[in-house]
Amino acid sequence: MHSQGSSAQAPPELKQRATTAAQVILAGRTQGTLERAFGLVVFEVAGAELAREFMQIDPAIMAGAMSATLHRHSVAQQRK
Repeated sequence: MHSQGSSAQAPPELKQRATTAAQVILAGRTQGTLERAFGLVVFEVAGAELAREFMQIDPAIMAGAMSATLHRHSVAQQRK
């Protein structure tokens, strides 16, 4: 997700529900200046269409404060 100059955040209950449902694996933002900062959310869903829907219900996306780009990913290595 990319900031559009606002500090809009998803409500904590939405984030917690998604994390508890094992959709969100990790989420956070870079610690650079606001102009260069971006967020990263890694989540798991059944397919690209559901991923797009999941991204679009984020309140910051809905408000136009942030934009999102979907990148499919597969894990090549993971620590134990």
